[in-house]
Amino acid sequence: MQGTLTGLVLDTSTHEGDLYVKLAGITDNGKRGVTWIHSVKFSGPRVPAQVPAIGTPVMVDCVATREVFTVRGQQASRVRIHGKSLVVMTRPVETAQHGKVLFLKGATNRFVFDAHLVQGALTKPTKAGKVVEARLAVKDKRGTLHYFKSEAWRDAGEVLGRMRSGGEGTFECILRRDKVGEKAFDVMEVMGVTPRSRPAQAAPAQVRTQVQAAPVRELAAVGR
Repeated sequence: MQGTLTGLVLDTSTHEGDLYVKLAGITDNGKRGVTWIHSVKFSGPRVPAQVPAIGTPVMVDCVATREVFTVRGQQASRVRIHGKSLVVMTRPVETAQHGKVLFLKGATNRFVFDAHLVQGALTKPTKAGKVVEARLAVKDKRGTLHYFKSEAWRDAGEVLGRMRSGGEGTFECILRRDKVGEKAFDVMEVMGVTPRSRPAQAAPAQVRTQVQAAPVRELAAVGR
C-alpha cells in the first residue's frame, strides 16, 4: 500500500539498526480534519544518511502493511509504516500547537491502493451523518493479504455503500489512529474510491444437438 506523509518530526529513535521517525500532522478531510501522529520505520539501505532534527518538516514516501502480534496471549494487529525515502521540506510551513505537541498544518496523509471488500459494506447512522464501514483486503507483491478497517463519509460513503463482498476498486485514504479507552485502532478513512467492474464472463457456448431425421420408409401399396 503506497503512501506519502508530510509532518513535523516529533521524535527519532534507533533499534537494531532501524531508524524510527515519529511524525505529527493535521490533514484536511472535509470535516474537522484528522490530527495524527505516525511512526515510520526505516531499515537497511533506506535509513537516511542524516537524521532530521526535532521539529523539522519532512516528506516521506512509504508503504503501509498490517502486522499481527500477540499481547497477553491475545492476537492483535496494527498498521506498520515502512519508509522508502525522507526529504526535508524547505518551503515555509504552518504549524499548530495541541498540548505539548507541534503539528504540521495541511499535512499530506495519503495512501492509494487496489483492494477488494472482504464483506459487503455496512452503513451506520451517527450524529455527524451516515458512515459506511468495510473491511478491505490488499495483496502485496508476494501475494500476502493485508486487511484494513475502513470507513467513508458523504460522496465516498455513497460509492462504498453500493459495493458488495468481493467488489474491487482503487481507494484513496487517510490513515487514522482512533483511541477508545486504552485501546487504539488504525482506520483507513476513504476519501475517494473508484470501483472496478469485473470482466464479463463469456456466455457458455450453446451446444447444438443435431437430430438426425429418422429415415422415412416408403410403404409400397400392396395390390390384391
